[in-house]
Formats: sequence, structure tokens, C-alpha cells
Amino acid sequence: MLDRFAVEKPEAVFAVFEDGETWSFAETRRRTRRLGAALQALGIGQGDHVVAWLPNGKAALAANFAINYIVAAIAKLHDADITLADNAPGIRVEITFVAH
Repeated sequence: MLDRFAVEKPEAVFAVFEDGETWSFAETRRRTRRLGAALQALGIGQGDHVVAWLPNGKAALAANFAINYIVAAIAKLHDADITLADNAPGIRVEITFVAH
């Protein structure tokens, strides 16, 4: 669906973020494909499990779309899960947010 709308109405607004930045359908697809390609370069592909442990926002949106775009699976964590090695066996990649 993202591909279709990126072609049919590329400049239409897809997302508006708290800071006022907007992403069009074309921009969202570009970011999705770029992150998806980076995940594939790490060897992630169909059926692999990826954790995206991110606050709501741009990075979380891009990660979720990219993971789905390359047909990998988003592994769900509960807030209490701290160590992936113990709580989420089979995870191939973890995408996390580092506060500066």
C-alpha cells in the first residue's frame, strides 16, 4: 500500500510528528526502503525476528515499516524485559534508542 500511495500521491502528507515535521508518502517510502536495505545488508530477511525498542516517533515508524517491508518479523517485548538474551531467544537484530 505504501508503494502504491507513494506513486499515486507522492507529496500527500502521510505523518505529522510532534516537532511539526511531516513526511509525505514518497518520503516515508524512501526512509522505509533505506532502512530495509540496511537491515538486509546485515543479513536480515524474511522470517527473521527484529526488536525495535524505540520511543514513539520517527525512528519507531521507520523501523516498523522497514521491518515489515523486508518481510521480517517484529518481536514484541514487554516493558519488564530488560535483557534480550534471556527474554527473547531467536532475535537477530535489536534496534534501540540511545539518549544523548
